[in-house]
Amino acid sequence: MLAAIGGITAGMSEKGQLKGYLDKLTSKFEVSSASREMLQNLERAVEVYRALDSSETKSFIAFEVVETAARAINGLLLENITSLLEGDQKDRYQKLSQEYNVDSLGLARNHLTRLEATLAKDQASAKKLQPA
Repeated sequence: MLAAIGGITAGMSEKGQLKGYLDKLTSKFEVSSASREMLQNLERAVEVYRALDSSETKSFIAFEVVETAARAINGLLLENITSLLEGDQKDRYQKLSQEYNVDSLGLARNHLTRLEATLAKDQASAKKLQPA
């Protein structure tokens, strides 16, 4: 996880490669509302992760960001493939894509809640350490 997190946090910067790839990918097909929400969750997860001060805390929580990124990318790739298919095959992939995105959103929302709670705890600890 620690090897992947750097690529994700750097890649999601304004001119990062991952962000560029996602922007290019999402311009190829009509992106579902679930995938749009996943991308918003990913951006927020990266934002929260960057705001953490403690490297120990960051290493503990990196999994949540990495899994959110992987799920967002996989969901988009499924939707992209689905947009290229026809007939019964398209119907099967569409159903698979929708189910995958529902599952992914549940995980991402859970991860984001955990990340935000960790950030709040991290900030509270930092305030306690500041001299009065």
